[in-house]
Parts: sequence; structure tokens; C-alpha cells
Amino acid sequence: MDLDFLKEIGEAFKQGGIDSPEAMEAALVEKIEELKFDVDDLDIEWDEGVATVQGMAADQDTREKIIVAIGNTTGVLKVKDELVIGLTTAEKNEIREAAAKRAAEAPGAEKPKKAGAAQADRQKRADQKRNRKALRQEYKARQKRAEESKTVFYTVVKGDSLNKIAAKHYDDSSKWPEIFEANQPMIKDADLIFPGQVLRIPNAK
Repeated sequence: MDLDFLKEIGEAFKQGGIDSPEAMEAALVEKIEELKFDVDDLDIEWDEGVATVQGMAADQDTREKIIVAIGNTTGVLKVKDELVIGLTTAEKNEIREAAAKRAAEAPGAEKPKKAGAAQADRQKRADQKRNRKALRQEYKARQKRAEESKTVFYTVVKGDSLNKIAAKHYDDSSKWPEIFEANQPMIKDADLIFPGQVLRIPNAK
């Protein structure tokens, strides 16, 4: 969900003196943190009026508020949304670990043995760019899996069995245990389903 905004309209930063992309990124992150939105691993990349926001927001409501808060800032022309929502703590940790591994294996990840201040600053920016790219790839992979994992809610009709339902949704009646497991602990016995009962069918075709 990318949104366009008017550059001259919005709340200006109190501190002023935003004279570099790094300063703008830090100021925008600080603004969102001050608003105390429920978001983890917030990161904002700034490029000539475009703010790309990454992170793991609690829900769609929080996601939209973050985008609007960033966009309603003087100087912002566009907000590119790369936030993900609805992740468990375990899923967040999986993304962090996978992204860290991906970044460490990326070209240029090796640290120079000795570096002056200018080189260290360049290295810091390169590391940040690599980390952002790695997280972006992990977020997109997670979103793709979520889109592919379609869950259908099916209402049982007279004469149904888990075998028949599996055949209908998976083209394979032998996959009925997947439906049985997806509806635990509500279904106690695979043979005891009833008309009108609503079942979860994960990964339906």
C-alpha cells in the first residue's frame, strides 16, 4: 500500500537541520517511536522525498497509521509500504535469523581489517543497505507464503465426510488428515462431523 503526499504539507520537524538522508531516516523513525505504535524492527529508508518503511506491525490499523504519520511530514512525497503484519513472536524471530544469515552471505559482507573514519562510515551504510535488502526479501517471502496458503472455511453438508471434503479441495481424498489436524481440538473423531459445521481447509486449491 504505497501512498502519495504533498511535499509542502505536513508537520515539520521541531529540531530542523535535516541535512542528509541519514538524518531524515533517523528523524522519521524517532517520530514513529514517539507515537508509540506497536511495531518491531522499524526501519525507514529515505531517497529524495520517498520514505520506504519496513518493520513488523501488530495489525492493519497500526500499519495504516504509521504510513499516514510518515506521509504527513513536511518533505515527504511518497511512502512505500514494506511493513508486514500479524506475525507471532516465533515468526518474527525466524525472519530476523533468516535475514541475518542472508545478509552475512551477501557479497561484500566481509569486514575490512582496518578502516579510517570515512571508510567505516561507508561500510556502515553498505551494511545497512545489505540488511535492508535481506529483510525485504524475507518479508516478501513470508507474504508470498501467506498468499499461497489460502484457507477456505467450508460448511459441512449432509453426506459429507473428511475424505469427500479433501477430494473436493485437494483433489486427493487421502489428504483428509490435514483437515482433521487443522480443526483440532474442535473435532474429536474424524467420522463425527455434522451438517452446518464450519471447517478450516488450509492450503485449499
